[in-house]
Amino acid sequence: MNWLSGLFGKRKREKELEEEVLSHLEMAARERVERGVDEAEAERAARQEFGNVGLVKEVTQNVWGWGWLRDVVDDVRFGLRMLGKNPAFTSIAVLTLALGIGANTTIFSVMNATLLRALPFPNPDSLVLVWETFGKGPNNINIVSAPNFWDFKQQSHSFEDMAIFDSAGRGYNLSATGNNQEPEQVSGLRVSAGFFSVLGVKPLLGRTFLPEEELPGKDHEVVLSYRLWDRGYGGDPQLLGRTIKIDGEDFTVVGVMPREFHWQFWSKARQLWVPVGYNKTDDGRDENSFIAMARLKAGVTVAQARTEMETIAGRLV
Repeated sequence: MNWLSGLFGKRKREKELEEEVLSHLEMAARERVERGVDEAEAERAARQEFGNVGLVKEVTQNVWGWGWLRDVVDDVRFGLRMLGKNPAFTSIAVLTLALGIGANTTIFSVMNATLLRALPFPNPDSLVLVWETFGKGPNNINIVSAPNFWDFKQQSHSFEDMAIFDSAGRGYNLSATGNNQEPEQVSGLRVSAGFFSVLGVKPLLGRTFLPEEELPGKDHEVVLSYRLWDRGYGGDPQLLGRTIKIDGEDFTVVGVMPREFHWQFWSKARQLWVPVGYNKTDDGRDENSFIAMARLKAGVTVAQARTEMETIAGRLV
């Protein structure tokens, strides 16, 4: 009777998936109706921005049928939640790297650029997100430790570059600026030096972070969004090289991003970026707090990257 229980289990999962997809479509449509959009147009726009619903369901069902890959179906459901939180994302294609590290089996899931395709990055097809999971459940995915990231970055040859950013941004207290006489809190993100280069985005003014600036004690530089620079500092190009107070500490403004650069990764748009300030060796491998992303080298496939990463993972036992 195992086949019968499996059949009912499959039908239950399919029903849950159908309900989850519909809930996200309804939520996206409802948000548009609340903004005054006609109901029929709101539903059409929601489906268009969500992307290929059939593809999402097909990818998920394929994963269910891959035996050992069933444990990573939560990654797909997690991706669906990201789609719901940011309707600009279009569709999901999931590729996986299974890497055994130490006593724990670590599943590294690589979500292809379909999660990022709606954002203005060059050559998005070569962008991948890398994260690890320990066991089952949505609460155990999408973050990596600094030492694991550092080892993969140093030892891999499949990627042009790799970078990490905070799994959750936070508010930064910004002292009174030239245009704003009152302190304010703005949303910011800690990133590694390669963050902007992996995305293929250059600053409008100045530069982004140097590798040495991502180390603890040397991480007091800041890159501003165009909006914050324009609104808070009057678009003054002389701001470069000056210090501003963030959380009561001095940070040197080293760059300003272009107007069209918007980083809104399943959360509110970020207005400033600071170096991660992480310890590459002393932090524990189980102290996971970052999301890793990378850009594949020209001609390198995900399958080739998987093979290399499995080899590297074997050395990290």
